[in-house]
Formats: sequence, structure tokens, C-alpha cells
Amino acid sequence: MKTQSSLFFIFILSLFILSFSTRQAETPTIFQQISYQELVKAELETDLDSLLNTKKTEEEIPGTFSFEDANKQKQNWQVKIQVRGKFRRRICEFPPLRLTFSKKEMKEKGMPTHNNLKLVVHCVDNEAGDEYVLREYLAYKLYQILAPTESYRVQLLRVKYKDVKKKQTSTHYGILLEDEDELAERLNAKVCDDCYNTPKEKFVTDNLNTNDLFEYLIGNTDWSTMLSRNVKLLQRKEDGKFLVVPYDFDFSGFVSAGYASVDTAALKIKNVRQRVFLGYATESGELKKTVEAFQTKEKELKDLVRRFKYITPESRTYLLDYVDSFFQCVKMGLDIKTPGKC
Repeated sequence: MKTQSSLFFIFILSLFILSFSTRQAETPTIFQQISYQELVKAELETDLDSLLNTKKTEEEIPGTFSFEDANKQKQNWQVKIQVRGKFRRRICEFPPLRLTFSKKEMKEKGMPTHNNLKLVVHCVDNEAGDEYVLREYLAYKLYQILAPTESYRVQLLRVKYKDVKKKQTSTHYGILLEDEDELAERLNAKVCDDCYNTPKEKFVTDNLNTNDLFEYLIGNTDWSTMLSRNVKLLQRKEDGKFLVVPYDFDFSGFVSAGYASVDTAALKIKNVRQRVFLGYATESGELKKTVEAFQTKEKELKDLVRRFKYITPESRTYLLDYVDSFFQCVKMGLDIKTPGKC
């Protein structure tokens, strides 16, 4: 009798543990809780002067990040805020940020502890600053069309910044990027931060070519797979092959930020709006399959820009013309050897 009771107890306990584990696995991450519609309003409250004074340090400043979730419930999180980036942290009035959420608080709520979210913000405190953010957001969304899984998930925010000392507020657009460990988990891969000079044959070919041609489409020259610059390299657990996921598109011709520049001597182009191919392929023929895949997505890419209601009409016209110029070049015969040809 005691044996049967013990077995029954063990059975019930096992069901409870399984149920609890399943509930934990199904609990949305903090990024997923924020990302439920195209635009989400949020508030970031902190000592802004202290934050901006950390541009030359790695110091973290405490703050509160608030948003209304899909259930119309307001969530308030205590976060640590850190200035990040290289170029933008030096030249921007308001530099990019990293928000670090409390792992302890996440565990208490039964959430996965993916707690580091990058926030792309306005570089300058004017309408142009917001417009560059919106264009960069569109670049991320364009890449999601071409690589739905092997891309960063992003959330467009309308952020109210509240200065706790000056009692002042300002509101701007921002882009929230999912935690890189969450990205790696989705792809069943591990992040590789020091995988420099990884040879071409170790990459997943379709993924590599999609990234390389996309960077060419948006006219981005501020990236390098070999140097792991502005791309995240991940190694798949299943076969050891590498994946590349791009980010930071503000220096692209597509965004055409006022502060963006190019090394004209090295790249042999005159400005950021001209394209130069920096991928692994040496002949256009190596990209044939990828080019054809892009062509099947041409209408979807353009429709995304057409439907995006937050940019100005002037921006929409410019972005559509810029995307169209790529596809016109493809129709005439892609030439990846000649800088500025497209």
C-alpha cells in the first residue's frame, strides 16, 4: 500500500514539474511582451545628464522602462541603461542605448532571462533624427522579408524620455532589437564574437549570399563579415555551419543619414548612395539563385515601403526609387565588380 502511495505521489509530482516547465517555456520573453503590434508606446525615465555623461565610459545608469502590453496592462521595469556603439556614441547628441533588465525579476515572473535589448535612438534632436530611425527600421523589416528567420526581430517604439531631475520630457522614435542570445536560441546556434576571417565554405551559402546581396541593395559599406563588423555571426549546433545576421544600417544609402560618410579612396565611390559589393562572391554568377529570390520579393519589398505610414512622402519616394534602382541594375545585368555602377 505504501509503495502504491509513493508511486502515486511521484506520478503527481512529475506531472506538476512537467506542467511548470511547460508554462515556463511558453512564457513570452521581455522582447515578445513588448513586440505585439507595429508601433508600441514606451517611457524611459532616468537622469539624462548622467547618462549622456557616460559616453566615454561603460558605466550603467539606473532607470525605469515602461510600456503597455498586449493585454493593456502597464509594465514597469527597473533597468540599467548603458551607452553603446562606437561612431554614434561619439558624434550623436543622443547615442544608442542598451537596456539591461533584472534576471532575478524575470525568474520570479517565470520568464526566460534574455535581458539585454539594444535601443536604436535618434542621433539628433529634430525631425531628421526621427526620419533616419524610421528608415533604418524599414531596412530591418526589408531584410526580414528576405530572411524571415535568420534576421533580428525588431520593434518600432515611440519613446517618451523623462528626465527625473529636470522634469523635462521629449518623445522620439526608437528601434528595439531582440537579445542576441534569444536570436541564437531561435536558430539553435551559439553566438561567436571572435570568429574573424571565417572562410566562405564554413557558412551556410544561401544565408551568406542573402546577407551580402542585401547589404548591396541598401548601399551599405559599414560592415564586414571577415571582421565581424555590424554583423552577428552564429554557429549552428546541428552541423557547425556559420550564419550571418546583419544590423546597424545607418551608414547605408537607403538610410542616407546626414552624418554618414564613406572612404571614397578605398571604395572608389563618391557618396553613401552609391553601391559597392563587399560580399564573398567574386562573380555575379555566384549570386544567381539569390538574385532570383530577391526578384520574386521585389513587389513585397516595395509594398512594405509604400504601406509604412510613419515616414514623410519625400522619404517614401526616395526609398522606393533607391530600391527600384537596384532591381533596374539587376534587370540590366548585375555587375558586382564595378563600384558605383548600380
